[in-house]
Amino acid sequence: MATQARAARRRKARAAKKNNGSEWNVRRWLQCIGKLVAAILVIIGLPSAVGFIVDALPNVQIEARGNPDASQPFSTAFLLSNTGRFPAHAIDVECVITELRMSNGTLIRGNRIAAIDGMHVSKLRAGDTVPVPNACSTVTDGPFVVGGDILIKAQYRYPWPWTSPHTTQARFFAQRQSDGSLIWLKHPDQPE
Repeated sequence: MATQARAARRRKARAAKKNNGSEWNVRRWLQCIGKLVAAILVIIGLPSAVGFIVDALPNVQIEARGNPDASQPFSTAFLLSNTGRFPAHAIDVECVITELRMSNGTLIRGNRIAAIDGMHVSKLRAGDTVPVPNACSTVTDGPFVVGGDILIKAQYRYPWPWTSPHTTQARFFAQRQSDGSLIWLKHPDQPE
């Protein structure tokens, strides 16, 4: 009887050991699966978070607006707009003349820069648009412009003080309309 009791206890101990081992294996597998799921979430989530932040940063765009005076191409104003989700700060705008053809045959070439007087915007909120006068008009007094190529640059900062300035630019060319007036259009090689 004593031997039978001992054998029964041994069987019980072996069964308990097997159960503990299988419980430990299940727990270990669950931990491995949990770590794998966490790693997958990090691998997917990190690029998504970076993409969201980059998409949310201020994005200043420059577009040509209608020309109020058809005989004066420099009466065209330009629009600055912020398509990001954060505001852009300390925006300075300038016009760079790469080429102008005048009515008297004069050709002006070579990166002449004209700062736009008073064109400093301290803050451009997300979704806001502000008109910008054409600064290049200050460079050309006298004969009329009959064609040309200009570059409007806007330098701005992100809302955080430690960030460096960013520059966006848009290149425009003058095109004669059927009524003889000139308008500024975005250059064909300018990315949208």
